[in-house]
Amino acid sequence: MDGANPDLWQVPLSTYKIIKGESVMYAMLFTFKLGPNMRPAAEQIADQSFPGYKSMKGFKSVTYLGEDESGEYAALTIWESKEDLEAASEMMGPKTEEALAEIVKEPPVRKIYEVYEPKQ
Repeated sequence: MDGANPDLWQVPLSTYKIIKGESVMYAMLFTFKLGPNMRPAAEQIADQSFPGYKSMKGFKSVTYLGEDESGEYAALTIWESKEDLEAASEMMGPKTEEALAEIVKEPPVRKIYEVYEPKQ
């Protein structure tokens, strides 16, 4: 890429890693479809899940995403280690699925990635 900043949306996420010194951090992208005009429900789920994530070992950040017209929503969480991510998923996954059970239109999808931070 000759020093150019790639458009991250054009490069498959699976090719990225966040490398901080010797450690690799991990991300989980959790996507779900609620249908159009369900933003209030998606925001309620985000508001309920954030305190749980925030208190967990290895938690770095969460970003919630949504497209209300299509009803597609997502949460992108960043963790210090894959073990931390997996422990959080085991604890938070069932709670999130329970919150979504009555309103989700398709089964949610979880994907785990190593993420890359460009060298500066």
